[in-house]
Amino acid sequence: MALLNSAAPRADGRVVIYWMQQAQRAEDNHALEAALALANELNVPVVALFVLQPGYPGANLRHYTFMLEGLRTTAARLRARGIGWATMLGDPRICVPEAVRQLHAAALITDRGYLRHQRQWRAGIATELTVQMLEVDTDCVIPCTLFPKEEYAARTLRPKYQRLLPEFLTPIIPLMPRVAPPPVLPRQFDVDDLPATLQMLHTDLSVPPSVSFCGGAEEAERRLDDFIHAQLPRYREDHADAAGNSGSHLSAYLHYGQLSPLQVALQVSEAGATDDLSVQSYLDELLIRRELSINFAWHNEQYDTPAGWPAWAHQTLDAHRADPRQGYYSHEQLAAGDTDDVLWNAMQQELLATGEIHNYPRMLWAKKLLQWTECAEEAWDIAVNLNDRYALDGRDASGYTGIAWCLAGKHDRPWPSRPIYGTVRYMATGNAGKHFNVSGYLVRVEGLSQQANITKKERNHGTNDQRAARHESCRH
Repeated sequence: MALLNSAAPRADGRVVIYWMQQAQRAEDNHALEAALALANELNVPVVALFVLQPGYPGANLRHYTFMLEGLRTTAARLRARGIGWATMLGDPRICVPEAVRQLHAAALITDRGYLRHQRQWRAGIATELTVQMLEVDTDCVIPCTLFPKEEYAARTLRPKYQRLLPEFLTPIIPLMPRVAPPPVLPRQFDVDDLPATLQMLHTDLSVPPSVSFCGGAEEAERRLDDFIHAQLPRYREDHADAAGNSGSHLSAYLHYGQLSPLQVALQVSEAGATDDLSVQSYLDELLIRRELSINFAWHNEQYDTPAGWPAWAHQTLDAHRADPRQGYYSHEQLAAGDTDDVLWNAMQQELLATGEIHNYPRMLWAKKLLQWTECAEEAWDIAVNLNDRYALDGRDASGYTGIAWCLAGKHDRPWPSRPIYGTVRYMATGNAGKHFNVSGYLVRVEGLSQQANITKKERNHGTNDQRAARHESCRH
């Protein structure tokens, strides 16, 4: 927990506000529980405030739809806990201080965001308030501030992380509010009326909702349960199986904070023995790899630019800048999945239809761009643009770090030198068959693309009960 200003709680305050931004959930939320604890101490109610910003950086119809589907579940669960639910539309730097004044808040508590604009929002709001503002890290299992410098690689973070983990890998005991919320709260948009809310945003409509993923804690919990029972036992052996669609598929839910990484870690840990290699492998990705990415974004101001790449990568990529490429594709061709590489096209089609690329193909997808662009910086711009625009978990520390790993060896090491890549690790779509059933993957993606085309036609013709049909499609 971090104090963001020097003010004290307001003695005559009427509520404690939890400004929900990074962690969009009603359970397993340290920030919400901190707000409840303070409110109970002050004998006032808790109000959870969500500010919906039109024009959120990089957001489009796909992102807003998924997020609002999640907020619908979150609002219902908050109300069931006796916690107030307030919504505002606009810039958080304006809306949050206004809500503090309008509700006569005693204090403001928020969750921690790791990206540049999130940190700027919180810092700016803190200077506007005359009441206490606290920030609580709840989307890392171990708060990112406990690692005071940028880690070089997973191997440098892992021993430090494992020493601290027993202290933090513990369930959250939920509190109940002592005081009922105010009967009248700001309601500038209605999470139960998705079409009307989306219309208010005037957002980019060119990227449709995913055909495979619906937002919300209930859907996330269902996927987690399915993964633990059906796939976790063989995760270490099958995690690269793109044809079989292995994996937990929880990244989007973690990105929007609809699911707590602590909850996932606890349930996975309880599902197997401590020496279970599949459990260990998954937890290493969920905890070490994910929070290494957050460590990068937290400590390196250039996490989303080539300036954040390691020096050795700059040197080797510069040395190979003039190497002949396989050919060049425009941004439009790449976005459409229109290249001569059938497998790469399928990866892009999976991204277009679902908002996700399976983990192993996702690495191939990014690395291949080095061969089709004039330089690594151009490959970076294209990869980040495509990922942020189409991926449900885009605009995330893990996304920027993953692309930097693929294109510039971030958190990796130098490998034997090759043309174009230099000593950056080489991966080729032509070798993919050694790791997964390529023909099976192509068939699976073809089915997803057909489903996306059918959904597009239905949307264009305004079919009835589209929400029910969409949620049914997400389950298959």
